[in-house]
Amino acid sequence: MKAFFRFEASPTIGAGHAIRSGVLADALLRRGWQCACITDAMSYEFIQDLNRFTRIDPKIFDQNPLPCDLLVIDHYGLDADYEKKNRASAKKIWVIDDLVNRAHDCDLLLDQTYGRKKTDYKSLVSEHCKVLTGSNTSLLRESFIKMRPQALRKRQDTKKIERIVVCFGGSDPKNFTIKALEMIKESGFSGAIDIV
Repeated sequence: MKAFFRFEASPTIGAGHAIRSGVLADALLRRGWQCACITDAMSYEFIQDLNRFTRIDPKIFDQNPLPCDLLVIDHYGLDADYEKKNRASAKKIWVIDDLVNRAHDCDLLLDQTYGRKKTDYKSLVSEHCKVLTGSNTSLLRESFIKMRPQALRKRQDTKKIERIVVCFGGSDPKNFTIKALEMIKESGFSGAIDIV
């Protein structure tokens, strides 16, 4: 079985698309799949961990799509037009989205946004598309899944917050870190603050 992942990553775009795709690729690799990424060289420079996957240049792929069992698309600039073009070469198409702002031609759509509902995509996907929404459908690295029981126990035992971690992913082009720190300061919090 072969899966291709179409995404971009950069300091401006962020790392989320690549990280989500990597989590899914790792799960498929554990099940015997072959995985490759359709992305530009900048994505591989920005996230060095991607080098473990074969990189396919998107310009070359778009001119001559390679056959695959699964094409996963996590890209704000691509929509139903791109997905339709790849129907002949991909047996199944899976879209990862969180904007709810464009139509998709896919077999599965995943939106992990907290509070998102399937009906939000009703007019944007076909009836045959399976839509998974909400934070209970989140793609998590295996290490986080294994640590969840311990984290839940710690949360139950925590009476006072003594440390806060501030992290906005692989990049913070709008400087939300500073805004978060200002809000923490306004709250009167006096514990430790870790900034990733």
